Amino acid sequence: MKNRLFLFAFSSSLLSQTIRYGNISGTIRDADTGAPIYFVNAFLANTTLGAASDQNGLFKIENIPPGSYEIVFSHIGYEAQIIPIHITFNEIIITGLDVRLKSKVLEGENVIVETEKPREWLRNLERFTRIFIGLTENASQCIILNPEVLEFQVDPKTDVITASTESMIKLQNEALGYDIEILLVEFEWETDDNGYYTIYPYFKEMEPENDKEEQQWIDNRYEVYRGSLRHFLTSLASDQVEENRFFIYKPRSGGRSSLMLERIESESIKSTLIDSTHYIKRFTYDGNILVRYGVDRRFASYLEFKNQYVDIDSFGYNMTPYSLKTGGYWATLRMANTLPKDYRPDK
Repeated sequence: MKNRLFLFAFSSSLLSQTIRYGNISGTIRDADTGAPIYFVNAFLANTTLGAASDQNGLFKIENIPPGSYEIVFSHIGYEAQIIPIHITFNEIIITGLDVRLKSKVLEGENVIVETEKPREWLRNLERFTRIFIGLTENASQCIILNPEVLEFQVDPKTDVITASTESMIKLQNEALGYDIEILLVEFEWETDDNGYYTIYPYFKEMEPENDKEEQQWIDNRYEVYRGSLRHFLTSLASDQVEENRFFIYKPRSGGRSSLMLERIESESIKSTLIDSTHYIKRFTYDGNILVRYGVDRRFASYLEFKNQYVDIDSFGYNMTPYSLKTGGYWATLRMANTLPKDYRPDK
């Protein structure tokens, strides 16, 4: 069972207070011996916020914007630990967090040293990379730096591919200027358009070689954000769907053809503020919708409310995993077009 850490602050309204930032610090120890563990990766998943523990097992993560996160603690030889947290819109300082990591049970197997990967593994790696990174223009500038840590299995009857690793996947995205370390929890895919994976990525901004490269990364990041699912959900949460050039349609008689679509207003997706402290809204809709961004038909996406509702925070993040299923344009945007949660388009 996952631990849950709730960080509370006295707050009455998002609009009536100045947004401040939080800090979290603590000690990471071996669950059996109590000894401090050095150089553990402690990071907030899907963000650029993190730190490594020092020789005394101490870590500190600073300047955390308000929102809901998951702290990930990862180290070779230990089971990763994930703790959901909530940061309110007041400054929060948490000290003395005591984290205990359990050692992984190592099976006694002979070590086989391979000088060359077999062809089947290479084919699986190519398939995994295509699915995981995507096929967008940015994908050509993404590379998995340590593919050798990946293991694959393919069901010969269904052609379903699964991937696993005991290490963090290291991905370099030169299009957006991020080095990304990714904890892969599960990966199962049937076809290039049908499957799922659960990951906890940690983004690190790359150092630009010059001002031109830095500006290119800024421009590329904004282009990725513009028209994305997060952009739409942020617009939905702030009641600015039409202002931000999103148009919503519902299919007639279950059809997906553009000739069988009926334009609806964003108010058709009913909203309720369910958490005023963290400013989380619940949006309810029974059925599927098609969302277009601007007038370009290439930016058309299908959105299915699998649970008939979705909870969204003020920064456009889905607080109810697996509640939405995407198709069309949004379904093509994989890791090559993924931004960290603390990315702000206005910065």
